[in-house]
Amino acid sequence: MDSIDIDSMLKDIAEENAYINPRDSQTDNTMVDNQKIIIDVSLNDYLDGKMQLDNQIIVYPHSYITLLFDYPSMEHVTFKVSADNKMKGFTKQELATKVMERFKLLYYIYKNYKTESGKTLFQPVLNEYEYRDNGIYKLKYNKVSKIWKVVLQCYR
Repeated sequence: MDSIDIDSMLKDIAEENAYINPRDSQTDNTMVDNQKIIIDVSLNDYLDGKMQLDNQIIVYPHSYITLLFDYPSMEHVTFKVSADNKMKGFTKQELATKVMERFKLLYYIYKNYKTESGKTLFQPVLNEYEYRDNGIYKLKYNKVSKIWKVVLQCYR
């Protein structure tokens, strides 16, 4: 059985963090309030596997992103999401995929999760027939909170 070199693993992690942490701080410092990343993709395209965005250019050089959703629930929900490659950051395709996965999850929870009291976890905003007509238009940055708000759009 092969042995694991813990010291080597810890050294690799330390070297990675020595690059990532300053780069993340630099990215935070250069961000401006209300900065936008335009994504413009419908949920239909995502669900049908037709979402084709640039997967080469890094649009957000950060190891993680905090996303704020105010749809499909009336409550605000945030997710802290790690980049697939923390050394590089997020491509537009990766951001769109991660946002769509969470939007789909929130909608699924709203439609299917009930507590023993019979209440749903979220108060509805969208009707079921409106679900597939929506998509991501853009992400909008808040400099104070360091959170990206997901701005949805109807593609009907």
